[in-house]
Amino acid sequence: MEALEKIDILLVDDRPDNFTVLEAVLNLPHYNLVRATSGFEAANIAAQTQFAVILLDVQMPGKDGFQTAREIRQQGASKNTPIIFVTAIYGDEVYVNSGYDAGAIDYIFKPFNPHILQSKVAVLADLFVKTRKLVHQSERLRDIEKREHANKLLEVRIKSIQREHTLQQKYKDLVDSIDHCIIWSSSQEDLKLTFVSPQAEKLVGYKIADWTNENDLWTKHTHPEDLELVSTFLRRAQKGEDVKFEHRFITKSGKAVWFHTSIHLADQEEGYGQELRGLSVDITSIKEAELILQESESAQRFLAEAGAQLAASALDYNKILKKIADVAVPRLGTWCGVHIIDDNGKIKTAAHAYEKQVRADLISEFDKNYQMTFGKTYGMSAVVRSGKSEVISNDCGDPTLRRSISDLGVKSYFCVPMVVRDRVLGTITIATTEKEYQKHDLEIMEELARRAALAIENSLLYNKAEAAIQTRDEFLSIASHELRTPLTPLKLQFQTTAKIINEGKFETLTPEKLKKMMNASDRQLDRLNDLIEELLNVSRINLGRMDLVYGPMDLSQLIRNVAEQYKEQLAASSCELLLDLEPSIRGEWDSSKLEQVIVNLLTNSIKYGQSKPIKIQAMSRDDGVRICIQDYGIGIDFEAQKKIFDLFERAPSAKKYGGMGLGLYVVSNIVRKHGGTIQVESKLGQGTTFTLDLPKKEKRIFLPKESSRHQFVQKH
Repeated sequence: MEALEKIDILLVDDRPDNFTVLEAVLNLPHYNLVRATSGFEAANIAAQTQFAVILLDVQMPGKDGFQTAREIRQQGASKNTPIIFVTAIYGDEVYVNSGYDAGAIDYIFKPFNPHILQSKVAVLADLFVKTRKLVHQSERLRDIEKREHANKLLEVRIKSIQREHTLQQKYKDLVDSIDHCIIWSSSQEDLKLTFVSPQAEKLVGYKIADWTNENDLWTKHTHPEDLELVSTFLRRAQKGEDVKFEHRFITKSGKAVWFHTSIHLADQEEGYGQELRGLSVDITSIKEAELILQESESAQRFLAEAGAQLAASALDYNKILKKIADVAVPRLGTWCGVHIIDDNGKIKTAAHAYEKQVRADLISEFDKNYQMTFGKTYGMSAVVRSGKSEVISNDCGDPTLRRSISDLGVKSYFCVPMVVRDRVLGTITIATTEKEYQKHDLEIMEELARRAALAIENSLLYNKAEAAIQTRDEFLSIASHELRTPLTPLKLQFQTTAKIINEGKFETLTPEKLKKMMNASDRQLDRLNDLIEELLNVSRINLGRMDLVYGPMDLSQLIRNVAEQYKEQLAASSCELLLDLEPSIRGEWDSSKLEQVIVNLLTNSIKYGQSKPIKIQAMSRDDGVRICIQDYGIGIDFEAQKKIFDLFERAPSAKKYGGMGLGLYVVSNIVRKHGGTIQVESKLGQGTTFTLDLPKKEKRIFLPKESSRHQFVQKH
């Protein structure tokens, strides 16, 4: 793009703050941003000025975006300008389709991604500049053609007057100044060429002798699809009509080039009859540019339609995956496959779409072979690792994959990653049996993959949010029950005491009974305090405010103190506690937090231990210490072990055993805050062992708000 060239972009909105946002995003030196504060003003401006792109707000007073777009499309300088609707409320499919009916090529919904807006405007602006250059080039070529035609006529007149000049010299004077056209003459009767300018060999590969020695070389090497058209115009020229037409010619190398040919019937010198004289100008570059423009417009329409269909799939994950494949066939290829990376990091096929003539069993075999190709430079896994698209051809290195391609008759094959926020969600594979894919085909496919990745991510985030809400609601229900459990006996205790006081029966409150009541109330208050403390700990962890107070301490003595503290609870549960401790294990830790860890793990073992023995071991290991708390109770199944350290997770039933699913989450974060690790080893019906490894010296660790997955070991 030239440094001084300005690109006009029309911004239409009735709110000044929206202009500020759009101008901040599109604040580039080569953009000339023009404001229109109403639909009426926008239509008037667009009628006078040709814009590269129009960003049009949908909801405006007086004349809305749909009406404005239709009026712009009717007439004026910008009637063919791409229109992108910018809206915050009209996301419904009906309004989206109304926008496309009004002439829009795309929608951007507020709040929008600045990068996406910049990219879309940049593509359209670049296309506008290229189109404008092509138009100028076409006009220049037409001027050249007119001048050449005038020069040719002048040359013919001069040669007719000056016999001393030969026919070859007459044409040579003209041809020497032109290298992109062929000047020729032929017999009127049999169309045998009598003269061909030297540029013919350069443009189509055939030597001059080939042209003059072979009868009717023009029609013999004309593109088959244009043969009838060329023959028709030649017959008309033979009858004396001046003709002009465009056609393709097959060069000696097999390539098709485009010519604009002008033919007229002229008298030969000294009464030798008449001959056909032609000027064939090479317009291949113009035709290719027109084709690129057409394909670009078609691609924009396709992507807009695909985006609308993906949006129509709402947040249904499986429906989105199927829709991705459906929109690609047959527009982009013969068949399409969508592959997703599952939670275990493996690639799996999620959806397929293919035309009827393709065998589904061969597609499945191809997918299987391609997924199993783990080459460093190619294969689906390589695309996932690199995040870059891949083109597979018939001469690929893998013989099994090459055989699958041959069986399917594939001519071109793409594998494109679906990437969002630098994360590869999966791939889209597209194949065709009809043509060789070009660069613009890959660009369309990559844009479709980007839009598909956004749709998939939105669906995943929605499903994750719904699951989180469900987990929250379940937790609130359980937490309400758990908090109510100690409050109920407390309330009964107070009601009983109040009744005694109201009735004046103080003699029934013996010291022994009063002491028993106070002890029971104290236990319930302790339980309530523990539950509240757990909730506060979770809040501190999530806010990153769980601070440790390090100090020298004896870990063995701490464990003995906890065992003594829970002596009555162990006895009530008929659980024998076995301690295997070194006499003294000294180190620097937060004693209160480590006590909370031991208490939580011990009470867990008591709850799920089924009145069987519980064993606590503690031993020094190099610069650290290992603590093992083992029970022989109900155990934890393999799948539950993966998530028991997560927030609100409980392996056994909450209804049967109670608990809010917070204890192990708090424990794991305290251990990691100390720079340690915690693992679980368990098997259903055979008990559970929690193993903690802690450094003896202070090792401060910063914990993120969401804890990472912990290790687990399946016991055999």
